[in-house]
This record gives sequence, C-alpha cells and structure tokens, in this order.
Amino acid sequence: AFIGHCLSEQYYNFVKVHPKIASVLYAADRFESSDKIKNWLEEGNIVIANRYASANQIHQGGKISNTKKRKVFLKWLAKMEYEVFKIPKPDAVFYLSVPIPVVLKLIKERDRKKNRDYLGKKKDVHEKDVKFLENSRKSALWLARTQKGWLKIECVKNGVLENRESIHKKVYEKIKKIIQ
Repeated sequence: AFIGHCLSEQYYNFVKVHPKIASVLYAADRFESSDKIKNWLEEGNIVIANRYASANQIHQGGKISNTKKRKVFLKWLAKMEYEVFKIPKPDAVFYLSVPIPVVLKLIKERDRKKNRDYLGKKKDVHEKDVKFLENSRKSALWLARTQKGWLKIECVKNGVLENRESIHKKVYEKIKKIIQ
C-alpha cells in the first residue's frame, strides 16, 4: 500500500529519492512478508519471488553511476536486507533481460488496456522516466555479469519478446540445475 503511494507520486517523485532512503522503504515492505517466506522455506518449499532484494540492487543501484560507489552501496544494501531485516537470502537471481525499446512498447500496449490497481493510473513514476529505466537496465546487466548467483535470461529474439512458454522453459531449465 505505502509503496504504491510512492510509485504513484502521491507525495513526491520517488525516482529522485536518495537510493539508501528508497531502499529502506522497499526492504521494509519485503520484511513484512519475510516470516511467511521463512515458514515456506522451513516447510521445504521452493520460493520464487518477483521483485525481491535484487530489485533494490537494480533500480537503486542504477541511480549510482560510479562503480566504486555502487559496490559500497551494494555492500550496505546486503547488510541492511539480510542482516538488519533478516530477509532470507536468495540462492539465485534470475534477471529476465528485455531491451528498453521493447519495455517501452510493452508499457504502451499495457497502458491502452487499463489502470494499474495499486496506482489508480497507468504508469508508475519509474515507468514514466526512460532515463531511470535505462540506468536500471545498465545496473541489471552489470549485476548479472559481476554478481555470484545471478543468471541472465534473454527474453527477446530479433527485437520481439518471446512468448511466455518459451521464457518459462528457459527459466525452468536454469531452476532445474539449482534444485537437483
């Protein structure tokens, strides 16, 4: 709910918020679900999360262009997420790679359909800012190259988004190697 307000620009432009401040808010949102995730893991379940701590690494890290400063930020972020908030650390991160022109086309197609429930409008503050999206993508590609446990999955072939079944198959092939 609160994050939805931030993304709708109800209070301010959330893209311009300092990465550490924004990260704490997103981490607190994850913390609210962490007991449920811990219980599932204790029961022996496999948990797949969309927009987990890696989202902070990608989007907030994308606000920091200097590599040394980004590394310092990521170290601080890992301590905050996994030691302070004690959210479960993922075994792997799957980055579904989609180039920005395709992302913008998908946003435009989705916008024709309906408003997003948590926003009351079509685009969140991040989706309206192409530079933010570009920086986030650069950050994600850098993370996929440099961070242990990150797996990049190409979702676009010849400029066209692959279908869900094809992307699912790629993800599942990577997951099978981890859980076996």
